[in-house]
Amino acid sequence: MTQTLLNFKLESTNEKLTPRTGVVILGEYLKGMNLQELCNTNLPKAKRNNGYSAFEFIYPLILMLNSGGRFLDDIKEIKVDKALRTLLKIKNIPTANAFSKYLRKHGNNGEEGMRKINKKFFKRFLKSIETEKLILDIDATFIEAHKNTAKWSYKDAPGYMPMVGHMP
Repeated sequence: MTQTLLNFKLESTNEKLTPRTGVVILGEYLKGMNLQELCNTNLPKAKRNNGYSAFEFIYPLILMLNSGGRFLDDIKEIKVDKALRTLLKIKNIPTANAFSKYLRKHGNNGEEGMRKINKKFFKRFLKSIETEKLILDIDATFIEAHKNTAKWSYKDAPGYMPMVGHMP
Protein backbone atom coordinates (compact mmCIF):
# COMPACT_ATOMS: atom_id res chain seq x y z
CA MET A 1 0.00 0.00 0.00
CA THR A 2 1.34 3.43 -0.91
CA GLN A 3 2.07 5.61 2.08
CA THR A 4 0.64 9.14 1.98
CA LEU A 5 0.36 11.04 5.30
CA LEU A 6 0.74 8.67 8.22
CA ASN A 7 4.05 7.11 9.14
CA PHE A 8 3.23 3.38 9.32
CA LYS A 9 3.47 0.30 7.14
CA LEU A 10 0.86 -2.41 6.65
CA GLU A 11 1.95 -6.01 6.58
CA SER A 12 0.04 -9.23 6.32
CA THR A 13 0.50 -12.20 8.61
CA ASN A 14 -0.70 -15.76 8.92
CA GLU A 15 -0.97 -15.57 12.72
CA LYS A 16 -4.22 -16.76 14.22
CA LEU A 17 -6.30 -14.10 15.97
CA THR A 18 -9.24 -14.41 18.34
CA PRO A 19 -11.79 -11.88 19.55
CA ARG A 20 -12.05 -13.94 22.79
CA THR A 21 -8.71 -13.25 24.48
CA GLY A 22 -10.42 -12.66 27.84
CA VAL A 23 -12.02 -16.09 27.63
CA VAL A 24 -8.54 -17.61 27.40
CA ILE A 25 -7.85 -16.41 30.95
CA LEU A 26 -11.10 -17.99 32.17
CA GLY A 27 -10.26 -21.20 30.32
CA GLU A 28 -6.83 -21.43 31.93
CA TYR A 29 -8.33 -20.65 35.34
CA LEU A 30 -10.89 -23.46 34.96
CA LYS A 31 -8.16 -25.91 33.98
CA GLY A 32 -6.07 -24.74 36.94
CA MET A 33 -9.06 -25.35 39.23
CA ASN A 34 -9.08 -28.95 37.96
CA LEU A 35 -12.44 -28.62 36.21
CA GLN A 36 -11.60 -31.50 33.87
CA GLU A 37 -11.32 -34.06 36.67
CA LEU A 38 -14.31 -32.60 38.53
CA CYS A 39 -16.50 -32.83 35.41
CA ASN A 40 -15.37 -36.30 34.44
CA THR A 41 -15.93 -37.69 37.95
CA ASN A 42 -19.16 -35.88 38.89
CA LEU A 43 -21.07 -35.63 35.62
CA PRO A 44 -22.54 -38.40 33.48
CA LYS A 45 -20.58 -39.63 30.48
CA ALA A 46 -22.00 -39.59 26.98
CA LYS A 47 -24.01 -42.72 26.22
CA ARG A 48 -21.71 -44.02 23.49
CA ASN A 49 -18.27 -45.42 24.37
CA ASN A 50 -16.63 -43.36 21.63
CA GLY A 51 -18.57 -40.24 22.73
CA TYR A 52 -17.27 -37.07 24.31
CA SER A 53 -16.25 -36.81 27.95
CA ALA A 54 -18.33 -34.66 30.31
CA PHE A 55 -15.52 -32.07 30.29
CA GLU A 56 -15.62 -31.87 26.48
CA PHE A 57 -19.26 -30.79 26.81
CA ILE A 58 -19.01 -28.48 29.83
CA TYR A 59 -15.75 -26.64 29.08
CA PRO A 60 -16.66 -25.20 25.65
CA LEU A 61 -20.18 -24.49 26.93
CA ILE A 62 -18.78 -22.34 29.76
CA LEU A 63 -16.44 -20.58 27.32
CA MET A 64 -19.31 -19.94 24.91
CA LEU A 65 -21.63 -18.56 27.60
CA ASN A 66 -18.87 -16.31 28.97
CA SER A 67 -18.06 -14.92 25.53
CA GLY A 68 -21.63 -13.74 24.89
CA GLY A 69 -23.31 -16.88 23.55
CA ARG A 70 -27.01 -17.20 24.34
CA PHE A 71 -28.08 -20.27 22.39
CA LEU A 72 -26.61 -23.75 21.90
CA ASP A 73 -26.03 -22.91 18.23
CA ASP A 74 -23.55 -20.25 19.39
CA ILE A 75 -21.14 -23.09 20.22
CA LYS A 76 -20.06 -22.93 16.57
CA GLU A 77 -18.34 -19.61 17.38
CA ILE A 78 -16.02 -21.46 19.75
CA LYS A 79 -15.69 -24.38 17.33
CA VAL A 80 -14.47 -22.19 14.44
CA ASP A 81 -12.15 -20.02 16.57
CA LYS A 82 -8.86 -21.74 15.74
CA ALA A 83 -6.75 -19.34 17.79
CA LEU A 84 -8.82 -19.91 20.95
CA ARG A 85 -8.81 -23.67 20.42
CA THR A 86 -5.03 -23.63 19.90
CA LEU A 87 -4.34 -21.51 23.00
CA LEU A 88 -6.56 -23.67 25.22
CA LYS A 89 -5.57 -26.94 23.53
CA ILE A 90 -9.20 -27.86 22.73
CA LYS A 91 -9.28 -30.75 20.29
CA ASN A 92 -12.94 -31.77 20.23
CA ILE A 93 -16.07 -29.67 20.49
CA PRO A 94 -19.46 -31.35 20.10
CA THR A 95 -22.08 -29.90 17.78
CA ALA A 96 -25.06 -27.95 19.10
CA ASN A 97 -27.20 -31.02 18.41
CA ALA A 98 -24.88 -33.22 20.50
CA PHE A 99 -25.02 -30.66 23.33
CA SER A 100 -28.80 -30.69 23.19
CA LYS A 101 -28.95 -34.49 23.37
CA TYR A 102 -26.41 -34.63 26.22
CA LEU A 103 -28.22 -32.01 28.29
CA ARG A 104 -31.63 -33.61 27.74
CA LYS A 105 -30.45 -37.15 28.56
CA HIS A 106 -28.62 -36.15 31.70
CA GLY A 107 -30.90 -33.40 33.06
CA ASN A 108 -31.30 -34.34 36.76
CA ASN A 109 -28.05 -36.31 37.03
CA GLY A 110 -26.17 -33.47 35.35
CA GLU A 111 -27.77 -30.93 37.65
CA GLU A 112 -26.73 -32.92 40.71
CA GLY A 113 -23.19 -33.26 39.33
CA MET A 114 -22.97 -29.50 38.72
CA ARG A 115 -24.18 -28.92 42.28
CA LYS A 116 -21.29 -31.10 43.57
CA ILE A 117 -18.77 -29.21 41.42
CA ASN A 118 -20.11 -25.82 42.56
CA LYS A 119 -19.91 -26.98 46.17
CA LYS A 120 -16.23 -27.93 45.75
CA PHE A 121 -15.41 -24.56 44.13
CA PHE A 122 -17.30 -22.74 46.87
CA LYS A 123 -15.48 -24.64 49.64
CA ARG A 124 -12.13 -23.67 48.10
CA PHE A 125 -13.23 -20.05 47.95
CA LEU A 126 -14.47 -19.99 51.55
CA LYS A 127 -11.20 -21.50 52.82
CA SER A 128 -9.27 -18.72 51.08
CA ILE A 129 -11.25 -15.96 52.85
CA GLU A 130 -12.06 -17.61 56.18
CA THR A 131 -11.32 -14.49 58.25
CA GLU A 132 -13.40 -12.04 56.19
CA LYS A 133 -17.05 -11.27 56.86
CA LEU A 134 -19.33 -12.02 53.91
CA ILE A 135 -22.36 -10.10 52.72
CA LEU A 136 -24.89 -11.99 50.63
CA ASP A 137 -27.12 -9.89 48.39
CA ILE A 138 -30.18 -11.78 47.19
CA ASP A 139 -32.18 -10.53 44.23
CA ALA A 140 -34.42 -11.86 41.48
CA THR A 141 -32.86 -12.07 38.02
CA PHE A 142 -34.90 -12.27 34.82
CA ILE A 143 -34.02 -15.06 32.39
CA GLU A 144 -35.88 -14.90 29.11
CA ALA A 145 -37.26 -18.27 27.96
CA HIS A 146 -39.92 -19.36 25.54
CA LYS A 147 -41.00 -22.62 27.17
CA ASN A 148 -44.60 -23.56 27.95
CA THR A 149 -44.03 -23.03 31.67
CA ALA A 150 -42.50 -19.54 31.29
CA LYS A 151 -44.49 -16.61 32.68
CA TRP A 152 -44.73 -13.07 31.29
CA SER A 153 -42.60 -10.65 33.28
CA TYR A 154 -42.65 -6.92 33.85
CA LYS A 155 -40.00 -6.77 31.09
CA ASP A 156 -42.76 -7.70 28.62
CA ALA A 157 -41.19 -11.04 27.71
CA PRO A 158 -41.76 -14.65 28.80
CA GLY A 159 -39.27 -16.22 31.17
CA TYR A 160 -38.33 -17.06 34.73
CA MET A 161 -37.42 -14.94 37.73
CA PRO A 162 -35.17 -17.05 39.98
CA MET A 163 -33.63 -15.70 43.17
CA VAL A 164 -29.87 -15.35 42.87
CA GLY A 165 -27.34 -14.69 45.63
CA HIS A 166 -24.35 -12.41 45.02
CA MET A 167 -21.39 -11.56 47.19
CA PRO A 168 -20.43 -7.91 46.60
